[in-house]
Amino acid sequence: MVKGYRFYLLIFMIVSYQAHTVLIISIPKCGTNLLIKCVKLIREVYTKEVQEKFIQNKTFQTTLNHIRPDNQIYAPHAFPTELLFSIVKKYQLKPLFIYRDPRAQVVSLAYHFKRFHSNIPEIFSSEISELVGKIIEDSVFLYKIWREAPELVGKTVSDLYNLYLPWIEHPAIYVTTFEKLIGPHGGGKGDDQLKEIINISKHIGMPISIDQARDVAKNLF
Repeated sequence: MVKGYRFYLLIFMIVSYQAHTVLIISIPKCGTNLLIKCVKLIREVYTKEVQEKFIQNKTFQTTLNHIRPDNQIYAPHAFPTELLFSIVKKYQLKPLFIYRDPRAQVVSLAYHFKRFHSNIPEIFSSEISELVGKIIEDSVFLYKIWREAPELVGKTVSDLYNLYLPWIEHPAIYVTTFEKLIGPHGGGKGDDQLKEIINISKHIGMPISIDQARDVAKNLF
C-alpha cells in the first residue's frame, strides 16, 4: 500500500515524468504484474513500428524518448484520494485499473501471505483454507499484515474492494480484469484478451494493430 512519504514520492515521480508515465492502479493480487507486462510489450511493438516509420525523421529521437520501453510505469495499490484524482486531472494522465473475481483474489492472497508473511505466527500455523476464511471474515486480519495502511483497520476483503470502487468510476481510467487479460493459457478467452490489449494500447496513446496484439498475447502469459 502507498502511504505517507511513499505516497508523496509517487506523486512527485508522476509529476516529474508525466509525459512518459503509465499509471497502473490495482487491488493486491489482481494481476498487477500481468498488466505491467502487457504495457511493456505494447511499448516494444509500438516502438518498433515508430522506428520503421520515422527513422529518417528529425524528430525521431524525441518521439522514441517518449515511448521507449524503459519509460516509467508506476503500479501502486493506491486507494483513491482527491489529491491523486487532482494529479490525474491536472497532468491528463490516463491510468489503468485492474481487478479480478474476488474469490480468486482471496485464494491468491492466502498463498501470497503463506509465502511472504510466514514470520507471522498466525499465518505460519494456518493452512491455506484457514487463511482464506480469515481473509474473508476477520476484520482485523488484513491490517495485521499491512500495518502501513490504516484504512484497513476493521476491514475485511470485501471492504478492501469497496475502497477501490471510486477508481472504477473515474472518467479518465480504463478498467480491465484479470480474467479478460489472462487469455486462453490462463483459463480466459483469446478474443477477450486481444480486445483488452488493443483497448489498453489505445488508452495509453500507443495504438497497435490486431497482428501486433497477437504478438503481445503470445508473450503475455
